[in-house]
Amino acid sequence: MRQPLSHYVVAFDLDDTLYKEIDFLKSGYYQIALTLCGNAGDASALAKSMYGWYKAKCNVFEEAIKATGSKYKISSLLTLYREHIPNIVLASDCKECLQTLISYGASLALITDGRTLTQRNKIQALGLDKIMPAHNIIISEDFGSEKPCAANYEIIEQRNSGKKYCYVGDNVTKDFVTANNRGWLTIGLRDKGCNIHRQDAEHRPEYQPSIWIDSLDNLPDTIMRAGSCPL
Repeated sequence: MRQPLSHYVVAFDLDDTLYKEIDFLKSGYYQIALTLCGNAGDASALAKSMYGWYKAKCNVFEEAIKATGSKYKISSLLTLYREHIPNIVLASDCKECLQTLISYGASLALITDGRTLTQRNKIQALGLDKIMPAHNIIISEDFGSEKPCAANYEIIEQRNSGKKYCYVGDNVTKDFVTANNRGWLTIGLRDKGCNIHRQDAEHRPEYQPSIWIDSLDNLPDTIMRAGSCPL
């Protein structure tokens, strides 16, 4: 079978690229609500209130403690939020995209910021650990540096030498500037209105991706066109 992307490493951001980060937030709120309430019925109602407090920019954990009369400390709830096993799924356009990239011969990678345990729980819940090689999963806490630090991108280059590199993300503040400077192809996934971090068009050109796409469905063909590969 022809593998037109066998010379590419396609690295992804995680949050709001491969899944919706708002789903992690809601999952965490439900786990906290279940801990505070002790039963699923009351927990669902409290989790809904917590999401409302989040949108109102309130201190969600403080409001939840007050609403339930709990003696839990905010720090304990924060730990539960960060360490819970999330109920999240890959974005609707993601699974087929990843399968297509693999069938085209691309090597997959992940460069994500965050706490190791939190991000590992997400990766396992999404099944990404079964389709991405462990040496290509870069979590910032493991390496002591966050995007846009060059070290996170250099690791991918060192572990996949002699390849072309593409980075796919959503956050113009940090996802693309270093990859641009290193000659990577950069592709931005447009926000459909539910991203945690707003896509700010006011950043300087070097912070913008080379190409914007509306769906990961378009990603394999976009990479091939950008790399002058035959479709």
